[in-house]
Amino acid sequence: MKIQLSVSHFLSVVFALSLLAGCKTTSFDTQDSGKTDASSTSSSSVLTVRVSTFVGRFVDRSENVPGEADLSYPIGIAIDALGNLYVADSFNHRICKVTPEGAVSTLAGNGEQGGADGKGSAAQFVSPGGIAIDAAGNLYVTESSPGRIRKVSTEGMVTTLAERDSEDIVKNKFWHPNGITVDALGNLFVTETTDGTIRKLSPDGVISIIAGDGEETRFSEPNGIAIDKAGNLYIADSWNNRIQKVSPEGEVSTFVGSEKGLVDGVGSAAQFNNPHGIAIDAAGNLYVTDSFNNRIRKVTPKGEVSTIAGSGPADSYGGRQEGYADGPGNEAEFAFPADIAIDAAGKLYVTDYKNHRIRRIVIK
Repeated sequence: MKIQLSVSHFLSVVFALSLLAGCKTTSFDTQDSGKTDASSTSSSSVLTVRVSTFVGRFVDRSENVPGEADLSYPIGIAIDALGNLYVADSFNHRICKVTPEGAVSTLAGNGEQGGADGKGSAAQFVSPGGIAIDAAGNLYVTESSPGRIRKVSTEGMVTTLAERDSEDIVKNKFWHPNGITVDALGNLFVTETTDGTIRKLSPDGVISIIAGDGEETRFSEPNGIAIDKAGNLYIADSWNNRIQKVSPEGEVSTFVGSEKGLVDGVGSAAQFNNPHGIAIDAAGNLYVTDSFNNRIRKVTPKGEVSTIAGSGPADSYGGRQEGYADGPGNEAEFAFPADIAIDAAGKLYVTDYKNHRIRRIVIK
C-alpha cells in the first residue's frame, strides 16, 4: 500500500482502470463452489450463498440527473440495531439512510461540497468515506481530502470532531482519514492513509497514534477497520494485500495474506488484491471486500480464508474483471466492492461502488 496516495487520488486511479461491464442476471440458487485460483483449505461446510441488489440502479451521470433514491459511488456503510443502513454517498456528498424495506432518504448533507455543520440539509460534506455507528446510533464519518471527522446524531445533526488545519502531517491531527470504527467506550479508531498509521480519537478529543508509527509496523494505504469483543483491531492493509491485527497493547501482526493474488488458504497462504472494507460478526468471522478481485472473502478466527461471492476472469491489471450480476455467490459480479456491514441475522450488505448499488448477500 505504500504509494502515499490520498483516498481521492486512489479512487481516481480506480476509475481509470476499467469501464463498467454490461449487465446479466441469474435467478437460481446453487452451492458455492469456492471458485478461486486455488482450492480452498477452509474447514467451513459447503454453503448456499445468494447475492441480490438491495437498493440502487445505474444512472448515466452524463445524461441523467439522479433522483433522491439514486446513489452515486456509495462507499462507507454501517448498520444499526434496527437494521437500518447508513451509507456514505460519496459523489452526492451526503449520508443516506436505508430502511430494512429499502426506502432511501437523506439523513444529512445537501449535495453541495462544504464543511458546514448543522442539521439535515443544512450540513455539508466533501466526499464522505468511512462510516461507523455507536451503540446509541450516532454515526461517525471520515472525509479524506479535508481531513475531517464528523459526528451525525440520530436526528441528523452534524458536528465536526476533528479537522485538518495545517498542510503538515502531525500526530495530533488527521491528514487523510479513511476507515473508521468505534469501541464501547466511544473511542474512534481511524486508518490514516497518508502516513500509514492507525489513530485514536478519544471522546475528549485527544488524537494519538496507536500503530504504524515506525518503518517496520507501518501500513500501506490502510482502508477498512473493525474491532472485536476483546478490543483487537483488524485492518485492511490494502496495498500490502493483507489483513493486519492490532492488539489492545498496540502489537501489530499479519493475520492473513501475503502477496497480490486470488488464493484461498490459511494465514500467509491466502492472497488478496487490494482488500478495502472489513466487518466482523458475533462469532469473530471477518468479511472482506477484496476490491480489485471483485470478490467477497470470509476469514475465520483461525485465519482460514474462503471466497464466498464474486466471479469473472482475470483482467489486464492483475485483478478480476468487473461486472454486475445477481445470483448464486460463485456467479455474482461486482464492480469495486468497497465496504461491508453485517446485520443481526447475518446478512451482508456491500457498497458496490462503481455499480452505484447496495448488494445484499444471504448465506445459509
